Amino acid sequence: MSTTPTMEDWHAHYDGGRDFRPLTDTEKAVLGERLALPDDARDARALDVACGTGELARLLAGAGYRVDAVDWAEAAVERASAAPSDAIDHHRLDVTAGDLASLAPVGGAALAALRGGCLTAASVHAALDETTERLTVYAVVLDPAGGEPLRTVTTGPAAEPASVGHEAGEQLLAVGTARLLGARP
Repeated sequence: MSTTPTMEDWHAHYDGGRDFRPLTDTEKAVLGERLALPDDARDARALDVACGTGELARLLAGAGYRVDAVDWAEAAVERASAAPSDAIDHHRLDVTAGDLASLAPVGGAALAALRGGCLTAASVHAALDETTERLTVYAVVLDPAGGEPLRTVTTGPAAEPASVGHEAGEQLLAVGTARLLGARP
């Protein structure tokens, strides 16, 4: 039996009015410094994966980016879209298995972000198989330049989640994620 939340679980989460902890003032200040665009920046694009209700997308748009905000939960996208912005396009999409073509504008994204301030777009899901006591981590990292996404699957003992997570990170680096980590406008 898997304990990984499904798309329907996330829809119910957001449809029920729930959300996550908002960004703190400190996080906003740090992100504002790190994401500041040069004065001569033109058409800087950002990708916000797992955008939820759109707080980070709005922050990115406020910093001058054109943002593609993505979530797989219909209610999350509906709530994020309720605060319209000409600088944000909202997409309901599963980045782990869906067609990413709608997220590949000419020139690709200059910056990709995931809640928590990461500068790469990633989707990481862990599934626990209680029968075999194995933990499987599915990870996808999008290429801000519009190239093929990097995908890995890592499985290990459920009793050692840190080890399984570390191995997932190592696998992502091995398949080329390091070249994406420094993506900046």
